[in-house]
Amino acid sequence: MTQLYLDDLVAHSGLSPNLALLQLLVTNRERSASLGKALLQEAETPTEFDRRLSLIETILANRFPDLTKEMIVQILDLKKMDITQSRFYQEIIAEGRQEGRQEGRQEGRQEGRQEGRQEGRQEGRQEEALALILRQLKRRLGELSNYQMERIRQLSVAQLEELGEALLDFSGTADLEAFLKQLG
Repeated sequence: MTQLYLDDLVAHSGLSPNLALLQLLVTNRERSASLGKALLQEAETPTEFDRRLSLIETILANRFPDLTKEMIVQILDLKKMDITQSRFYQEIIAEGRQEGRQEGRQEGRQEGRQEGRQEGRQEGRQEEALALILRQLKRRLGELSNYQMERIRQLSVAQLEELGEALLDFSGTADLEAFLKQLG
């Protein structure tokens, strides 16, 4: 079994591409730049180039967190290459999209809570209006039939308000029946 220390890689040249990639973990920024360029130039196929580029970008981004995407492009001299096709770039975009979705969900939840509050207020107004109208009708007309009670419970807030005004003129349950019939 052979032990390999990353610090020992700095002194070696002529390493296999995979071991040369490990050198990026222990070299300074300038050496990393020249090593990364050399590794990319030695790639024999587009697939190998993309694989190496992805690894180099990831190593550089983690090793030197202050590097931006543009800086990595400059360091590796990739002006001619479409960096947007690299895995590194795609991962950054995916993370951004994920964060955007999460923010959208949070905003949606907030909007949902606002809509829920509004619906709750509307239901509260409906219940208050219904309770008031039923008390007034019972006081004015006496006990109401189950049909009348159910029909009144189905009225909107606006219709309950109309009934509240109209019941002041009711002299009997026939007036209530006529009013409910008029509503449809």
